[in-house]
Amino acid sequence: MESCPSNTFQAYGRAQLQHVLDSVFPICVTAFDHRILATNRAYRTIFGDPGLQGFCHDSRPGPSCHTDDCPLVRIETGLEEFSCEANKVEESATSTFIVTARPHRDYSGTPIGIVESFQDITLRKKMEAERERLIQELESALSEVRVLRGLLPICAACKKVRDEDGVWSEVENYISNRSEAEFTHGMCPDCLRKYYPKHYQGG
Repeated sequence: MESCPSNTFQAYGRAQLQHVLDSVFPICVTAFDHRILATNRAYRTIFGDPGLQGFCHDSRPGPSCHTDDCPLVRIETGLEEFSCEANKVEESATSTFIVTARPHRDYSGTPIGIVESFQDITLRKKMEAERERLIQELESALSEVRVLRGLLPICAACKKVRDEDGVWSEVENYISNRSEAEFTHGMCPDCLRKYYPKHYQGG
């Protein structure tokens, strides 16, 4: 079996590595001076090609740029990993990503920048917002519902109800004060026949 020339093997290795990088999340390698050193295809599809000597704050500006929450700043202070959320705002929609940054090191192991990966969580954020909306609607509906439970002491003669303070009141008042129910008054056929027989037309 013939051995593969070293330069051919290295070229094959680089091609395989690029294939792997292009098969995962968007990835960006950035130096501590904010120059973008490398990107994969997934990154360029979403954020565009930063070009030669492009800067991260030009490629994807955000609220953490030039602040202490910048992943470059956090990793440069000695962190081995830092995660944050980032948005890509467009005219039609806004995409949200979890950005995970880790140190990018030279051959001696010295950190010279960061490697960032981007996980799209736009759908998850929309589902969370919809869930919160439904929870708020449910809580609002429940706050308007008051349910009567337990045994009600009611007079067998006049039908008044005794409350927890021992006060007797009309059943309509008792229920209205403890629920969202409202009463409208009419007359049942038995009472209509008893008190107003001239107006009773039942069988």
